[in-house]
Amino acid sequence: MRTFSILVAAVLLILIASRATAATNVAPKRNATCRIVTGYGTAIGHGATMREAKEQARLNCGTQLIDQYFAQRRSVAADVEDDLALACVNLECQ
Repeated sequence: MRTFSILVAAVLLILIASRATAATNVAPKRNATCRIVTGYGTAIGHGATMREAKEQARLNCGTQLIDQYFAQRRSVAADVEDDLALACVNLECQ
C-alpha cells in the first residue's frame, strides 16, 4: 500500500510539473493591430494594447523611410535620419 501511495504521488507530481511548464511556454497574445499608411508604404504594428501596436507601427514606419532613403542615396546624414524618423510620430492608425 505504501508503494502504491508513493507511485500515485510521483505521478501527480509529474503531471503538475508538466502543466506548470506548459503554462509558461504560452506566447503572449497580440490583440491590437495598427496600420499607418504613408505615401511611401504601409507600416503595420502588433501589440497587446493599441498603444503598443501604435508604437510598433511608428517604429516600422520610421525604419522603412530611412531604409528607402538610404537605398536611393547610399548615405543618410544624421539630421535627415532624425527628420525621417520623426515623420511618422504624429501619424495615427487607420
